[in-house]
Amino acid sequence: MSTSAPLGNHRYRQASDILGVLISHYTAIISHELGQPQPNPDVLRSARHARDQLNALRDGLEPQDSQQIDTILAEYGPLAATLGH
Repeated sequence: MSTSAPLGNHRYRQASDILGVLISHYTAIISHELGQPQPNPDVLRSARHARDQLNALRDGLEPQDSQQIDTILAEYGPLAATLGH
């Protein structure tokens, strides 16, 4: 019995983690903006929209959907990497 996870399972977790990093990033932006004396409604709207889209993407992420996983890794991986993750 192998103790390593299948490659697909690892890639699924990686994609889910990337989305989690980005969701946390946008949540931090929202929190910071709400802490300002006069929060910018455009910043809040944009960050909430991005966070909500990422949440929906993560909620719909299927471990067997390699095309979806590839897309997430390609599109969102570099952004997560720029955030230090």
